[in-house]
Amino acid sequence: MPPKTHPLSTGLRLPRTTFPARPPLPSPYLRAATSDLYAWQSRQTERPRFLLHDGPPYANGDLHLGHAVNKLLKDFILRSKIARGYRVEYVPGWDCHGLPIELKAVKSVKEGEAKNSAVNIRQTARRFAAKTVERQKQSFQEWAVLGDWEKSYRTLDSAYILRQLEVWKRLVDRGLIYRARKPVYWSAASGTALAEAELEYDEHHVSTWAFIRYPLADVSGSLKSLENVDWSNVGAVIWTTTPWTLPANRAIAINEAMDYCVVTLGKDKLQCLVATERLEYFEQNVHQDIEVVASGIPGSQLLDARYQNPFQQSRIQPFLHGDFVTSAMGSGLVHMAPGHGHDDYQAAKKHGLETSFAPVNGQGRYTDEAFPENPDYLTGKAVHGEGSEAVISYLTTRTPPALLAKGQFTHKYPIDWRTKTPVIIRATEQWFADVGSIKSAAIESLSSVNFVPKSGRSRLEAFINSRSEWCVSRQRAWGVPIPALYRTDTPDSEAVMTVETIEHIMQVIKERGVDAWWKDAPDDRAWIPPKLEGSYIRGTDTMDVWFDSGTSWMALQEQGKMPADVYLEGSDQHRGWFQSSLLTHIAYRTGKPHAPFKTLITHGFTLDEKGQKMSKSIGNVIPPDDIINGKLVGKIAGKKGKGGKVDALGPDVLRYWIASMDFTKDMTIGKEVLANVQNSLVKVRITLKWLLGVLDSYEPSKIPSPELVDLFKLDHNDFPSFWTMEQAREKIKEPFAIIDNIAAWSLSQTTHRVHTAYETHDFAQGIAAINAYINQDLSSFYFESLKDRLYAGTSTTRCFALFQAKQIFDGLLSMLAPIAPLLVEEAWSHLPEHLKALYPPDYHPCRVQITITEPTEADGLTKTRKDILIQTKSVISEMQEQLRNDKLITSGLQTNAWISGNTATAHPVIRGLLLDPAQTEMLAAVTGVSQVFHVPEEDHMEAYIAEKPGKEHKFEIDGQSTHIKIWLEEFDDTHQSYSKCVRCWRWMELTKESKKALCQRCETVVKEEFPDKWNQAYDMKMVESTVTAGTVADAMTLPLLDEIDIL
Repeated sequence: MPPKTHPLSTGLRLPRTTFPARPPLPSPYLRAATSDLYAWQSRQTERPRFLLHDGPPYANGDLHLGHAVNKLLKDFILRSKIARGYRVEYVPGWDCHGLPIELKAVKSVKEGEAKNSAVNIRQTARRFAAKTVERQKQSFQEWAVLGDWEKSYRTLDSAYILRQLEVWKRLVDRGLIYRARKPVYWSAASGTALAEAELEYDEHHVSTWAFIRYPLADVSGSLKSLENVDWSNVGAVIWTTTPWTLPANRAIAINEAMDYCVVTLGKDKLQCLVATERLEYFEQNVHQDIEVVASGIPGSQLLDARYQNPFQQSRIQPFLHGDFVTSAMGSGLVHMAPGHGHDDYQAAKKHGLETSFAPVNGQGRYTDEAFPENPDYLTGKAVHGEGSEAVISYLTTRTPPALLAKGQFTHKYPIDWRTKTPVIIRATEQWFADVGSIKSAAIESLSSVNFVPKSGRSRLEAFINSRSEWCVSRQRAWGVPIPALYRTDTPDSEAVMTVETIEHIMQVIKERGVDAWWKDAPDDRAWIPPKLEGSYIRGTDTMDVWFDSGTSWMALQEQGKMPADVYLEGSDQHRGWFQSSLLTHIAYRTGKPHAPFKTLITHGFTLDEKGQKMSKSIGNVIPPDDIINGKLVGKIAGKKGKGGKVDALGPDVLRYWIASMDFTKDMTIGKEVLANVQNSLVKVRITLKWLLGVLDSYEPSKIPSPELVDLFKLDHNDFPSFWTMEQAREKIKEPFAIIDNIAAWSLSQTTHRVHTAYETHDFAQGIAAINAYINQDLSSFYFESLKDRLYAGTSTTRCFALFQAKQIFDGLLSMLAPIAPLLVEEAWSHLPEHLKALYPPDYHPCRVQITITEPTEADGLTKTRKDILIQTKSVISEMQEQLRNDKLITSGLQTNAWISGNTATAHPVIRGLLLDPAQTEMLAAVTGVSQVFHVPEEDHMEAYIAEKPGKEHKFEIDGQSTHIKIWLEEFDDTHQSYSKCVRCWRWMELTKESKKALCQRCETVVKEEFPDKWNQAYDMKMVESTVTAGTVADAMTLPLLDEIDIL
C-alpha cells in the first residue's frame, strides 16, 4: 500500500480550474468573439468612427495563407481600435468578375448549349462566384474575423455596378475616356487586352535574338560620295529579340547623334551598316571577318535613306530618329513595328507614319497581311512558336541572306498574371483612360497619406508616374459592360458614349438588369436614347476588373464616409487596387485632390521555410486549415514524455503566427516556424490556466481587511495606480512589497509596450513583448515568488499575491484580445462568477477601453531592483544546479542562502534589497531557497555553517561597483536543526506542537484556516508521515502546472 498522506500536508490552496489544456473545436466562443462584439461596438454611437475599407479578394478557388495574412491583419487593427475606444466599420467585399471565373464557366457549359453565348457564360460565372463568396465568407468567419458580413459587397451586384457606371460617366464627362487603335498588351491565351497591372514578369524567359540585314533602296546627299561604298550592296543591320514582329516593320530608328560605319562581311564582302560603338559586339556574334570601308558617318545623314522590308517587298521604308536608340546594346539601329511596340508607336506617330499595322489576330496568330507576297507562308502560325521560327527560316533563304546571326537570350518578359503565358503587344481598338492628365494630382494627394512601411510611398508614386494611359476595355463576357453604342449606318462604325447615353443605359440596367445588355437584341431601341438619331448596336467590351474593384470607394462616398482610415493589402497592390482606387477617385473628384485613404498599409507574401514562393506545382502550399487543426505540426508531448499532448489550437494559432511576423516583409512559414509559434501559444494557455486555477481560491470573507478587498476592484487599466497598494501595506506589514511592485511595474511596462505597438500596427513587436513577459517576467521569475504565498501563505500574503495574479490575468487578456480573441473569450468564461462580481457589470476583456499612458516609477529604482533580483536568482540557480549534479539535493528548497556584503560601502539599493533583514522572506521566495540569512562581512562563514566555497558577484549601479558573496547550505534527512515541512516543503525548524511536521508559518495558517485538518492530525495520532509523491510536489516545485515541457 502507498504511504498515507499527512493530513497537515493537504491544507493547501492548489490551483483548480476547468480551463482545458486545448481549446474545444469548433470554438463555442466564436459568436461572442465576432458577431456579438461587432454588434455591441456598433451600438456605441458616441465613439469616434474608424473605417477600414476592404480590398476585395478574388472570388475564385479556396483560401490560401495570403488571404489569411490579409484578413487577419485587418482584424488585428479593428480589434485594437475597439480597445482604444473606436467604433469600427468594416464591410468585407469580393471581386467577382474576370477571366479565371469566365474560363471555368466556359469549361462547364454543357455540350449542345451555346458554349460561347455571353448569356450562358455570365449566368454560369455568376453561380461560380456566388458559391465561392459564401465558401470563403464561412472560412473568414471561422477565423474569427470581425465584420459586417450581412452587408458585404460583391462587384457583381447591381447596386455596385450602377455606382461603377456613375464613376465611368464622370470620367466621360471630364473627357478622360477615349477610344483609339494603338498597341496594348495582349494575352493570346485569354483573348483580351491587358493593363500593366495585370502583368507579371518572367525573369528567365528565353527569346531568340537575331541580326537582320535590310537592303538599302535609296541614299542621297553626302552618303553617295563615300568612297569604297557600294550602296546597292549595303544593308542596314538591326538586332531584335522579337523576330515575330519583323513582318510588321515600318521603319528603322537610328540616333542622329551617334556615328555609324559601313563594313564588309566575310568572303562575300557583303556590306553592312552598323553603329561604330557596336562594331565589336557585332563582330563577336556574326563570327566572320570584318573590314571597315567607311566610318564616321553621322546618324543625321541616314535620315534621308530608305530600305526594303523583306516581308513587305513592295514597300520602301524610312529611317527615323529615336531617342531610345543607344549604344548600349544591339547594332545601333532599331527595327520599328509601331503596331507591336509602345516606343515604336510614339516615334511613328510623331513622324506621321502608319501606327496601327499589326498582322496578328486575337489568338496570337499571323493574318494574311503579315506576308502579302506569300500569304500562306505565315497565316495561322502562332507568333510565339512556329510563326517566329518561320520568320527566321525565310530570312535565311534570302539572297543575299538577311539573317546574319542568331542565338538565345534570357531576359525579363511580361506574362499574363492569370494564365502565366507570354503576352504580345498588339494594336487594337480599345477604350483608354487618360492617366497623364491626372497623375500629378494623384501624386499630390499622397502627400498627406501615411504609408506603412514608408517605402510604399515611393513604390506607388513610381507606378503612377510610369503611366500615361490605362487600357480599360476587355474583350470578355463576364464583366461590367462598357456603355458604348456603335453607329451602324455610317462607314466608320462611330462609337458614341456621352453622359446622356450612359444615363439612359444605366436606367435600362436598373429596369432590366445588367445581363439584358447581352440578352436583348443588339439593336434593341430600348437601349438607345430617343433623341439619338441613326442606327446603333451595343458594344460587347467589358471593363478592366481593376476598374471594378478600384471604384469600391464609391459606396463610402455615397455615405459621406470618405476618406477611409486604412487601406491594407499585399505589396503587389501598388500596381493594382491601390493604384486603381487612387486614380478613379482623383479622376472622379473636382477641387483639391485627396486620396481615398488616410493610411495605406502593405504586407509581404508568404514563403516556405526555404524562402520559396508557395506553388501547387512545387507542392509547398500550406492550407490555413492545416495550421488550425494541427495537421502541419502535430502534437507536442508533455515533459519527459509525461502529461497530456496538445495538438489543434484552433484559429488562434494561425492568428498568433501572423501577428508574430514582420508583415512588412515576406513571411516564412513551415513546421519549425509553426512549432515555435504553437509552443508560445501553449505557454500563454498554460499561464492563463494557472492564473485561473489560483484565482479560484479567492474568498472575500477570508480577506483580512476592507482595504485589501477594495484592491481587487482596481482595473488593470488604472496603472500606474498600483502604487496605491503601498497605502494598504503601511497598515499591514507585508514582506513582499518590493517584488510585487516590480511585478506591477513590469506588467504596466508590458501593457504599454504592447498597446503602443498595436497602435502603430507593429503586431510582431507586441507579440514579442507578450512572449518575453510570460517567459522572463512571469514563468522564470515572478511566479516562483507567488507559489508559496498562494498555496501555503497566510491570508495577508495570499491576498496581495491574489491581487497580483488578478492584475496579471486582466492585463494578459487585454493584450491578447486583438490577436487571440477566442482564447480570451474562453479564459474569461472560466473565471469564477464570484470573481467576475469584482468587475463593473458591463466589463469584458474584449470590450474594455485601453488608455495608453507611459508608466512611471515612484522612486525610480524599480527596474534596478528587478535587475538585481534577477542576477541574484541566476547566481543561486547556478549554485543549486551544481548541487543537483553532485547528487546533494533534488529540490532548490533543500538549500538556504547566506549573503554577505559591506553595508557601509554597498550601493543603497543593494543595501536595502540584499542586505536588509526585512527582505529575507521575499528573497527566499524569489530565489527558490527555504531561507535567506545575512552574514556580516567581517564575520567568518564557519561561525554559521560548515566552511564552503561561496560565489562572489559584482553589481554595477550608477557607475558604482558592489561586491556580494553568496553561500548555499544544503539539507537532507540527517540534518540536526532543519527538517522538511510536510505542507510547504521548505526546510525549517519545525514546531513541537505540530509534532515536528510543520514550520511555524504553516502551523499558524493551518490552525486558523484549516482547523479540521489540524484536529484530524491529532485524532489520527500521527506524529510523522511521508508525503505521497505528487500531491504537493507538482504544485510547489514544478513550473506552473507542468502540462507540457515548455516553461
